[in-house]
Amino acid sequence: NPSRCVAQVLRSGSKWSLGSKCERSIYNTMIRLIDNSEKMIYIENQYFVCGFGTTDDDYDEDRDSESP
Repeated sequence: NPSRCVAQVLRSGSKWSLGSKCERSIYNTMIRLIDNSEKMIYIENQYFVCGFGTTDDDYDEDRDSESP
């Protein structure tokens, strides 16, 4: 059915806002959606950050604590 649309809404959280050590649900969901896409995918995010070429070892958990 060409008029069918599936959408998922996510909210971010971090050490400063939720007290969690490292919150990656949005990142993990975006990766899953990209991996499972069949034709195309549209992602809109005003805070889009690229971690291309980095590994989990490069992730700085204290970076989130600098946000307001």
